[in-house]
Amino acid sequence: MTNQNQLSNDELAELDQFLFQEDEETEMLSLDEAHGFTTAILIGMPSLDEAELLTLIWGEPVFQDASEGERLRGLLLKMRSEIQGNLASSEPFEPLSIEEELDGESFDNLEGWCFGFMLGLSHLEATWRLGDKEEDIVAPIATLAMIYNDEDEELDDDDYEQCLELLPGAVTQLYRLSCNARERH
Repeated sequence: MTNQNQLSNDELAELDQFLFQEDEETEMLSLDEAHGFTTAILIGMPSLDEAELLTLIWGEPVFQDASEGERLRGLLLKMRSEIQGNLASSEPFEPLSIEEELDGESFDNLEGWCFGFMLGLSHLEATWRLGDKEEDIVAPIATLAMIYNDEDEELDDDDYEQCLELLPGAVTQLYRLSCNARERH
């Protein structure tokens, strides 16, 4: 049974296609970056206004018409709701991965998601400072984000796999730490 807050594959493809369009005037995050960015925002600043979140993800996009604008806004807000539900559940967090192929083998790439997450953390810097404990937790995400941002950056296969394995738990730990901190204030 599909959760009504979960984006279908068709909805993900529609959103991905829109965010992927090249436009010199509008800088947009890719779908996986937007998912990572939104995750970080929901962890560190869940009360961020929806309109501001959308602007941070896609700037000031130009839509074909009002209907397309409403549909795509709705899809991004549905993604936000899906992430919030994933964070709050007792299930392991599932970052959005992009399936890629290398040398005839398919694999899930989470580097773009990690880059978006780190962008979100940098946006939160003024309101949410990471302590030593949080920085240690964020380390695997930051490492994968560096690979995404710097083509010369490499990890051996074991270290790469370890970062991938630590990623869902790192997100869950950060979410819990952030919730606990908000409850204390």
